[in-house]
This record gives sequence, C-alpha cells and structure tokens, in this order.
Amino acid sequence: MSVSLLSTKLYIPPLRAHAIARPRLTKKLLSGGHRPGTIILISGPAGFGKTTLLSEFANEIKGSVAWVSLDEGDNGEIGNKLGLSEGTVKNYVTSMLQKIGVRDRTQAALRGRELGLI
Repeated sequence: MSVSLLSTKLYIPPLRAHAIARPRLTKKLLSGGHRPGTIILISGPAGFGKTTLLSEFANEIKGSVAWVSLDEGDNGEIGNKLGLSEGTVKNYVTSMLQKIGVRDRTQAALRGRELGLI
C-alpha cells in the first residue's frame, strides 16, 4: 500500500453534495458520540454509506475528531506511518473491539445492528 493511499485512511472525507442524508443515524451518533474518549466503530459491506455517514457526523460534532479507516491488512502500514509495530496497532484495534464487547469486526457489525446503529 502506498503512503498516499494510507493518508486517505487518516483524514475526514469532505461531505458530498448529492449524498443521501441519514438524519436518524446521524442523530443516534450525535446522541452518544459527543462524550470525550468515545470510540465509534462502523462495519459493513462496501458501498453502504459508512464513510458518508461518519463524514456527516464528524462535520456536525462539536469538538475534536480522530479519523482512522481500517482494513484487515492495514496494521503494518498504519504502524509504519505512526511509528508503531504491527502488533501494537493490532492490540489497539483489539482493545477497541473489546471495549464494545466483541472479538472481531463481524461481531462489531452485528452488535451495531443490535443497538440499532446500522
């Protein structure tokens, strides 16, 4: 993976002019995502609007937002970019998943569905 592709995983994409608004989901995110230290994990198939939804949310939230878009094979590249080992990145991702009570990204998506977030 090139550095330019990796950099796209670390910035908030601009809002798209003709994107489909999802006010119900944005409202859910705004109701719980404004507390300091909140981690929001969205997982789902390609093309389902995850990036658009989170971009809209990040645009509306008052405060700082850190954006990281992860794929399963990104741990090494992200580690290189951040000066961390691949294992450390994997540990951070695992820790985020544990905080929401799941073992992997698939379970995170199912948990999100249970909570009505996706």
